[in-house]
Amino acid sequence: MKYVPPLNGNTGDPDRPFVNGQPAAGIEGSIIDAATFEHPQREITNVITAAGLVPDGADLTQLAQAIPRLASAAAAPGGVGGVGLLPSRVSNSVVNVTAGQIVDGNGDLMTLAAAVDKDLSAAWSLGSGGGLDAGGLAANTGYALHAIAGDDGAADVLVSASLDAPTMPAGYTRRRLIGIVVTDSSSHIYPFAQNARRVWFLDRPLLASVGAGPVSPWQSVATPLPTGRNYRLTFGVYFVTPAGSDNGMWRLYTPGLQDPSLFPAPSGWSSYDGGRATDTEPGGVTQWTWGQTRGLTDQASQIGFFKGNVSAGFDLYLSEIDLPEN
Repeated sequence: MKYVPPLNGNTGDPDRPFVNGQPAAGIEGSIIDAATFEHPQREITNVITAAGLVPDGADLTQLAQAIPRLASAAAAPGGVGGVGLLPSRVSNSVVNVTAGQIVDGNGDLMTLAAAVDKDLSAAWSLGSGGGLDAGGLAANTGYALHAIAGDDGAADVLVSASLDAPTMPAGYTRRRLIGIVVTDSSSHIYPFAQNARRVWFLDRPLLASVGAGPVSPWQSVATPLPTGRNYRLTFGVYFVTPAGSDNGMWRLYTPGLQDPSLFPAPSGWSSYDGGRATDTEPGGVTQWTWGQTRGLTDQASQIGFFKGNVSAGFDLYLSEIDLPEN
């Protein structure tokens, strides 16, 4: 909204103030432009309607209601501030998304009036039913859950293997990422839990099983997540050090961003992550070590690892991810 000055006074000053008339002192009172009254009303009404409220002349608290609703919806996807749109797994192919509100990338509100169940094995349809934008449900694949809407702000949910270019249904032009799910080798959705922008995999997807022998200088491992972003992840590592062997040593890093040679492993330390390490007992007995470490993918959704023990192996699992913004 732009400041609307009085029609008279110093017309060369666009920021001239309003003044009360004082005839005895020869001061002319300000002449008010109609926009002075209209524009603030329009601005306030737009805020109220953007928050999903219907303007009501009998309710003088609507602006106070609208502001926190919009702030909560803008904060982050996935139920922040009680605005809803929180995904959960219903069955092997179905995800439920709760009703609520969220803003799109331009800050405009989208409202999902009722919860929907979306079947990833069926083509998208309005409301509960099919959710997939194109193709079929594939194994070992990550799918993005998008809140979508048209000009009226009425939202639905679209599922796509694409983070940034889902095939939008006719009439839908707005979207925002609200979740990511991953399928297993049977094309079943891995059980997960989500709070705000963090997703925990309750059955961790296996990314790699690395046998005995060193892996040097490094090897890339693909994750099943949709490509195009750098994801912050937590990995679970199940490391086995056979009896009589030396300490196992591994490093996780992002290909192209970290070089294992820059992070030499301290003596007696077995696991390593970009400068942080955790100690385990030395060899001599068979050990099973479970640990978790944070990491970052490249935009091809890959991470890298280095392993420097000839007789130990490990399994690498995906434990949790932080949703990227879009």
